[in-house]
Amino acid sequence: MPKSNTLSESLVNHTGISFRKLASFLEVSHTLLLLHKSGARTLPANALLQLALAQKSVEAHTVQGAKRMKTVAVTKTADLSTQAFMKKEAQWCIARCHPLQKKLAAMQQRFQQASATLHLLAVLSADPQNQTVKKKRWIKEQGYQAEQKIKTNNWLSQKKITIAISLLQYEASLWEKA
Repeated sequence: MPKSNTLSESLVNHTGISFRKLASFLEVSHTLLLLHKSGARTLPANALLQLALAQKSVEAHTVQGAKRMKTVAVTKTADLSTQAFMKKEAQWCIARCHPLQKKLAAMQQRFQQASATLHLLAVLSADPQNQTVKKKRWIKEQGYQAEQKIKTNNWLSQKKITIAISLLQYEASLWEKA
């Protein structure tokens, strides 16, 4: 059995009840309880018995609460680990891949179109004598737009989407294997 002065401190820590309220419950003065805590005085026998019973009750409640929480956690985990749930999660991951795959295909197409446009514009701007001011402006504007498409659909942007797709596919495989 732990020392009684640690009982009062432990009870206060477990319940959050102040020493003043605990002293009121034990029907002793607050000062006597603090002196008992420091080891300078002892409590009357009836107060020590009530303190021990209260501590035992709190410990039993804490243990039961912990067991109850474990039971709830195990029950929830068991419910979640059914094959139907796992299959739905895997399907959800694959479903989230489809829009990303479409976006990646569109990005690759825009990148290739912009590259082809820049190549065409380079050929067209190779002969500056046959160009009017209006054509030069048009070539410059088309070049700017193509460069913007290349910036937004570049390798890095495509790689980010490729990685996101790979992660979703990996997650789906984990759900299927679990």
